[in-house]
Formats: sequence, structure tokens, C-alpha cells
Amino acid sequence: MYNLDHSISLAKAYLGESFFEGLDISYEKVNEASLLTISKKNHKVEIKYGVLASLFYAFSLIKQNHKKDNYEINLHRHFKTNAVMHDCSRNGPVNITQAKEMIMVAALFGLNRFMLYTEDVYEIEGEPWFGYLRGRYTKKELKDLVAYSKSFGVQLIPSIQTLSHLNEALKWPHYADIADTINTLLVDEPKTYQLIEKMISTCEEVFETDTIHINMDEAVDIASGSFIWKDKILNKKELFLRHLNKVVEICKNHHFKPIMWGDMFFKLEADNSNGHVNWYSFKGKLSEQVISLIPDVGIVYWDYYNGDYETYDRMFKACKETGKEVFFCDGAVSWTGFAPNIKQSFEITRFGLDSAIKHNIENIMMSSWGDGGNECSVVGIYPAMALHSCYEFYGKGKDREVSKILETVTGDPLKRWTLLQEINHVRKEQTAYENLSKPFFYQDILLGVADGKVKEEYSLHFEKVMKLLRSASKKSKKYGYVYNSLSLLSDFLINKATIGLRLRKTYKEGKKELFIPFLSELKLLEKKLKKFLEAYRYQWYKENKPFGFEIIDGRIGFLTNRIKTAYLTISDYIEGKIDTIQEFEEDILPWHETDVDEATLIGYWREVCSPNIIY
Repeated sequence: MYNLDHSISLAKAYLGESFFEGLDISYEKVNEASLLTISKKNHKVEIKYGVLASLFYAFSLIKQNHKKDNYEINLHRHFKTNAVMHDCSRNGPVNITQAKEMIMVAALFGLNRFMLYTEDVYEIEGEPWFGYLRGRYTKKELKDLVAYSKSFGVQLIPSIQTLSHLNEALKWPHYADIADTINTLLVDEPKTYQLIEKMISTCEEVFETDTIHINMDEAVDIASGSFIWKDKILNKKELFLRHLNKVVEICKNHHFKPIMWGDMFFKLEADNSNGHVNWYSFKGKLSEQVISLIPDVGIVYWDYYNGDYETYDRMFKACKETGKEVFFCDGAVSWTGFAPNIKQSFEITRFGLDSAIKHNIENIMMSSWGDGGNECSVVGIYPAMALHSCYEFYGKGKDREVSKILETVTGDPLKRWTLLQEINHVRKEQTAYENLSKPFFYQDILLGVADGKVKEEYSLHFEKVMKLLRSASKKSKKYGYVYNSLSLLSDFLINKATIGLRLRKTYKEGKKELFIPFLSELKLLEKKLKKFLEAYRYQWYKENKPFGFEIIDGRIGFLTNRIKTAYLTISDYIEGKIDTIQEFEEDILPWHETDVDEATLIGYWREVCSPNIIY
């Protein structure tokens, strides 16, 4: 169904056919895997490549240099594998059409691996509750993506969970017998390994690779629930390693070489409580006991946070001392709300990839997580992919070079892409993962739990950003819809971000007539919210399967009704039907007790919509 000629045609169409008109392009695969050379003399172009993804990157470079009559480009890849992993498990599994675009774009950047991170969102025969109503990928869909990826020189790798992060499956009574906690499988239970056998057997049937990512991260609650009640001896270190060995043995039986996140080894060895959370605080080396029990598995050092080379040096050293193959994974910060944090992604990724090159790491990855409901557009990770591309072929990633390849492939330069993050840059001194547009959007007008972070001048910021994004939406030929949805969110926040603060201030003044203009503003908010929802719904369905959008619908429905309630409450107060607005009788406390203006991450809807119980 898919072949190289077909994929080249698709790539040319995406890049723009006009850039290749009149060219006589020939290409030859050579034995040296890292090699890529392109020579052009007038209308004749010759390409020599070692891996197929490099050939597609060559087409990007042909477009980038289309105005030159003659040139010669000689490049070498810095890594054996360069992967993209996208989270499809926290709502919003990317749809097949969008997944294919992402795979093709990865190839055009020269990246040669792709993973759909699937906790329970893939079909397992005989397990109807696994991924039930969550948009799970069928075997047919995955086999189609495998064949499609192969034709672009991108290897599709299974990425599944085999211990923790399985709460959406384990919540069903069907899996009660294998649930230790709501998040983590019950180790040593035979039925647990029967399910894992099915997971890995399915992957063997579907994928054409000998690599499998078994994840197994953040399982600090291992043996914290049902396991204890079975009166077993509690030794989390021993239990984790025993479970890991069983899973790796299953992988070997199905011809897989597993890789896994490396955090649990260090968390189990931590000699302080903070170490169980912040594994980067680990100093020294793993004990010989632990190292001797680690099976044949690749260890992935993941780091989305540290901006100092000392941490990377220490962690790479500790990982290498296990004697296992070490991988590195950085993060495209897509998990903080509706907008990507490109600045933070670039800053931290540069530390990580510089260090990976220094420590001779041959396999790198970037992850794109969907914490909080996968609210961010999936294409928001394209700038981070471009940065990976530059490190792949040049060993560094300066903004100028990243912007060139990013514009070549996507049509939008880095400066335009970074406008997406401006919705969160409300302050001159921005902290690392600041995402104030999300709490300002979701927080209740009357309760105002995040109003301690609001300043009235922020309305001017959102007005400015709205205009910039509206202009960008008209300029972007492929991704105008993403700029458009965020421009409408900015338009909504012009009023919404500060209205609670202004209402509370007016209430303190004690003059009811001052409330009258707010009634029309609240009606305006309803109209603006409706426009944003329409644009965002288009974005979601263009990129994702429908599953998970019901959560967005619910959150915005919640917000819509609370705007209506705010309107009725203000009306009743103006008309004298109520003597006080009880919500405004309470003072707003700072989100963080130490600093009212501390702009740290507020990641979840439930944190700002209400301080009351949400089941």
C-alpha cells in the first residue's frame, strides 16, 4: 500500500511541489548509516543517504536551498536513533490522519523513530475493558501506521505501561484482582503477568521492530495497597526488580529488546524522602545489589527540568554505571495548558542534548505529554522537533538554524511559532513553567482562587496577544487554525482574567450602581467563550480522536454555567434580592502562601474551578 515513491510524493506535496519543479533528483542508499550528501548542479540533484529518514531531510534541504543553482552539502548524523514520543493516553489520542502527518514531519526533520505513548489505549484481543471508550487504537490502525512509517524511514515503536500509570484501566472492577493501587499493577500476581503477556504479544503482532518501551516509571506506590493486605514482606526495591525481570523475560520471549525509564532505580535507592520524588537529587552510584539485578534493558534518563550541566553529568554517569545501554529523553513542554512552552522546551533541551553528545549517547528521544487533558495542539511540538533535527545533523541548535528548517518544513518561522506561548507571558519576570492563561481561563469568577495572581493591567497583555495571534492565523498557511483558537482564548481573557478581581474590588466599595456595567460584560464573556469553544472544537477534531473532548465540553460547560450564575448573583444584589455576595465576603489567599505573585505551574482544572469536593 505504501512505498517510497508514494511517500516522496506526499513529502513534496507537503513542502510545496513548486520547489521541486524542473529538478532531476536521483538518490542512492550507501552503507555508511550516518552519511547524507546532497549535490546540485543547475537542475540536477544527487543525494546519498545512509538511513531513509535522511533522504526525506534531504528534500527539506533542497527546498531550503532552492534559489541556489549549485551547492554541495555534506552531513553526518550525530545519533543512531532520534525519536518523538507523543502522549495519547491522557485524553485526545491523536487521530490517524494527524499521526501520519506527524510521522512525515518527523522524517522531513530527519528523525527516525516515532512512538504513540499508550497506557491502555490500544486493542488487546479478549480485553474489552482495556481502553474502553478511550479511543484505543485498533490493531488494523496500528499496522497501517507501521507500514506508513516504514515508507518514510521512521520506525514506529510500541510504548506501553507494564507497572504503573494504568489507573484508567485499573479503575474497572474487571481488573480488581490485579490492581495493587488504582495506579499500579499487583506484582507477583499470576493474573498480572497474563495481562502483560497479552500486551507484549499484541505488540509483537502489530509492530515491525525489536524495540519496545515498557516505561515502568513513577511506580513509587508499588506494594502500597492490596499487596500489603496480603500480609507479604514489604521490600519495594526487591519487588520492583523482580517484577522488572519477569517483564523483560516476557519481552525476550516475544523477540523484543526493552527500554524503560530510569527513575525508579534511583528513587528506590534514595536515602531521603525527597529522593522518591526528585530522582535528580541522587548522588553517588547505585548499589551493587541493584545493578546485579537489573536485566538486559535499555535505561532512559529523562529530564525536562534541569538547566545545569552538573546534574546531567552526574545522572549520565550514574546511568552508565549500570552497564546497560543508556538513552536520553527531553521534553517538548506541551503539558501545561492550551499553549506550548517553546522557550522552556528549548532552554532545557539544549542542556540535555549538549550533555548527551558529550557523554556519547547514541539514542535520544523527545516526549510530548498531555497532563491535564491534552489541551495543547499536537503541532505545538514541531519547534522542538526542529531543534532535535539541528542537533541530529549539526550537533547544536541555534535559534537561527532552527527557524530556517522549521519554516522550510512547516511554513512558519520560529518567531511565529513562539507567539503561541505569549498568552502565558503576562509578567516581565517569567518563571519556568508559568501557565497563567489556564487558571485565569478556568477559575470561578465568584470564588477567584487564583485572583491573587491577577493584575488589572493583564487585560492589556491579552489584548496585545490576541491581535498578534489573529495576524499570525492569517499568515500561517497550514496551522492558522491553531493561532486562531488561541487568539480567541486571548480575546476571552481580556475580560475574564480580571473580572473577578474587579467585581470584588467594586463590592468592597459598597456602591451597587457600579455593578451595572458588569452585567453586559458577563453576557459578552458568554459570547466570547462560545466562539473559542467552536474554534477549539475544530482544532481538537482535526488533530485528535473525539474521545476525551467530552472532558473539555464539560469544563467549558461548567465555566459557562458559572458565568450565568455570576450574572444572576450580581443582578440579585443590584436589585436588592440579596444583601451580600457571600463569596466576596471572604478574602482571597495567595495561591502559594509565601508569595502572592509567585507564578508557578497550576496544571489541573480541578485546582482552580472550585476548592470544594470534585469527584
